[in-house]
Amino acid sequence: MSLLVTVAEPTIIDARWFWDGIFVALKALLTIWWVFPLMLIPMIPDIVLRLWEIRMYAKAGLPEIDRMTGRQFEEWLARFFRGRGYDVTLTPEQGDYGADLILKKGPVTTVVQAKRWSGKVRVSAIQEITAAKGYYRADGAMVVTNSFFTKEAVELARRNNIMLWNRNKLKDEILAEQAKKAAARNQASAKRVAVKPVGKPVVRPPTSSHTGQRAVCHQSSHVAATISKTDRWHRET
Repeated sequence: MSLLVTVAEPTIIDARWFWDGIFVALKALLTIWWVFPLMLIPMIPDIVLRLWEIRMYAKAGLPEIDRMTGRQFEEWLARFFRGRGYDVTLTPEQGDYGADLILKKGPVTTVVQAKRWSGKVRVSAIQEITAAKGYYRADGAMVVTNSFFTKEAVELARRNNIMLWNRNKLKDEILAEQAKKAAARNQASAKRVAVKPVGKPVVRPPTSSHTGQRAVCHQSSHVAATISKTDRWHRET
């Protein structure tokens, strides 16, 4: 039994038809070119807002925070809150009962969980800090992250009165602290300029050479006045 195999002949496309199609397509694009800028107009506000956010994130140092380890982020937060006047205690890396930092200012104690995260922070973080609040008998609790929270985490935090700092909130707090320190530096420099003592003008006593010069000038003027009076008397006589 033999099989008959047929091979299809390749289809030859006329080059003239190909270039005619390209010409028609280019002509159509040139006809409607103005449509493309109009399509971009609704996107301009979002693009500008996104560029502004990137600039503010960079000014606040968020790209550097994104490269930190979890422990480095906890230590950075400890320095940040100390700069705000808190007494800060870093808990051990193991067995922290859900809190990474313990903040105290006066009689108020706040437990903090730090999440240096690449994805969204989930409900488990809220559950852990809620348990830590009871364990440490704290007055408040918060979760700070360089990322964002899921909707479920936000809802659970709202029900348990847990403060949340997401990426935008952290950026705003850093920029506010930077502005506060800059204003304090400017005020301190202005005070230094205001209290700078102004030197009194130095009055130097006349030297002997100055006294001699004044005496010579006085004698010369007296001689000149005498000569002018004598000339005037001769003319009158």
